[in-house]
Amino acid sequence: MATKAFLTPPGTASFLNLEKPRIMPGIVNAEPRYSMSLIFDKAAQASPEFRTLQDACAEAARDFFKGKMPPNMRSCFRDGAEKQGQYEGYKAGDIFIQPWSKNKPGVVNRARQEVIDYTEFHAGWTARAFVRPFAYDQAGNKGIGLFLDVVQFLKAGKRLDGRLSATEAFPQDKYSQDEDDEEV
Repeated sequence: MATKAFLTPPGTASFLNLEKPRIMPGIVNAEPRYSMSLIFDKAAQASPEFRTLQDACAEAARDFFKGKMPPNMRSCFRDGAEKQGQYEGYKAGDIFIQPWSKNKPGVVNRARQEVIDYTEFHAGWTARAFVRPFAYDQAGNKGIGLFLDVVQFLKAGKRLDGRLSATEAFPQDKYSQDEDDEEV
């Protein structure tokens, strides 16, 4: 079981399920989970945090599988090419992780204030997280996963879901002026 949490480098947040848990598709008898994806570009992959996380995952696998790595072991580090063309923000060469938790993770903003209103955060924000690696062997599936402990949103980015904010959606025109501003 994972005990130590590791800080990820900043990455692009996607598939945010941090306010309320949801059942993950394709998992039989699954309990609802809190989760997110973090996409790391080449610069993030070259960071000390990323290398430390990779080492921690390798150590968790060695410990759990007693040094005998199973063939076709699933990695928690996935190539963005898997989702390229299906979802915005994913591309070949980027690496993404999908940490999760059955317990609600702590979430803070850049100033480290607890997030109560999740409406300002969307896929596309730059975020980082503390995650805990764990190895598993269940129903013939063997691999490494990541538990999600806490998340920090750092900076707004281009929305990956294509939605516009209300201020972006409406043009600055005669209808958006105050009545006092109108010329008669």
